[in-house]
Amino acid sequence: MNGWYDPYSNPRVNYGNSSFDTPNRLVAYALYNLPGIGTGTALKYAVNDWSVDTSFQAQNGLPYSAGVSGSNSSSAIAADWNGNGNVSFVPDLGHNNLFFPRDIVDDVRVEKGFAFTERYRLQIFLQAFNVANHQNVTTVNTPAYKLSGGVATYQANFGTVSKTNNSGFSYTPRQLELSAKFTF
Repeated sequence: MNGWYDPYSNPRVNYGNSSFDTPNRLVAYALYNLPGIGTGTALKYAVNDWSVDTSFQAQNGLPYSAGVSGSNSSSAIAADWNGNGNVSFVPDLGHNNLFFPRDIVDDVRVEKGFAFTERYRLQIFLQAFNVANHQNVTTVNTPAYKLSGGVATYQANFGTVSKTNNSGFSYTPRQLELSAKFTF
């Protein structure tokens, strides 16, 4: 039974949520092509060839465990919480049973096209990422207790946010991007 969280073979301690457990996730995408007018006036260039699309994602936060830091140097068995040399969380509190706040991201793109002839076309894009500028928590302080000299001290900053919108491209703060594309 190598790798069990309880060295005394208590199988219940080994059960818990996966580190990637996301029980509720909603992803939606919508594309709107705005209708145009067919006249040959200059007004046609202002009102035709507009499109708006949006992608929306919302999900439960990922799970985490109450962890420990430091070492229990007075233990004759090992230097961590319960002596098995493998545990980074408090077994009696459970494994991955605490959750980050929910994540919400809404990205919007507005596009305007200009056709000069059948051969030449210009497209202008305005993209807004994380429009609502929602704070998506990506890391929290997980050490709940610090072990030192046989004493476990509760850490007051346990569960507080340490990083937000910090997972590369997925959850970024609000950003705007203006671009153009010319086809010939």
